[in-house]
Amino acid sequence: MGKLDYISIITTLDVSTQLNEGREYIYIKRDNKVNNRLQVSLFEPYNVAEYYACCLEREGFTIGYILALLRSALVYKENDFAIRNVTLSSLKEICIPLLPLSKQRQFDKVLIYTQTQNLIQSMFFENLLDKMIEEVFHSDLFGFQNVSLFDHIDSLEDLNGIAEDQLNERVDRVYNEIIKDNEGLLSDLSAATGITSSLYYEKNN
Repeated sequence: MGKLDYISIITTLDVSTQLNEGREYIYIKRDNKVNNRLQVSLFEPYNVAEYYACCLEREGFTIGYILALLRSALVYKENDFAIRNVTLSSLKEICIPLLPLSKQRQFDKVLIYTQTQNLIQSMFFENLLDKMIEEVFHSDLFGFQNVSLFDHIDSLEDLNGIAEDQLNERVDRVYNEIIKDNEGLLSDLSAATGITSSLYYEKNN
């Protein structure tokens, strides 16, 4: 993947500010301390006063990639949100690695799988997104271990535009195919978990 370039492209607004109609916003909950990650939504929450509204200030980024990054354990840890408040200032400090659109669209593809009503399967694909973000930031180490989650995403069935009443069944089928194949995505996902665990151990010792 080569050396990463980073850019801060997030403008964060208090929801008491008048939001522009026609713009797409990502909502981030204030002072969220649940599950060691930010609580992020694409849809305006009912308790909107408890959220900040964020918008992207440049083109060339997919919503799935940005959403996965903001919800990732890595962003939560690297920005010290365990001990820092979620504020306008702290959110503006989040920098986003520049990736080719072809790689970003792989996040959008997996994101659809997280919308299944099966909690275990949804968490599996959320974890996959999390480790894909880790691979973006630590591509050299993943490459050294010959692990690439991105290599498996193209073979996943594209569920974009699928009817809501068919989503659970299709995700279930793909999920069961994955867990039956010990040499495919499941193997690399397990290896990725080991890589990231060792990184955090080294950092904290």
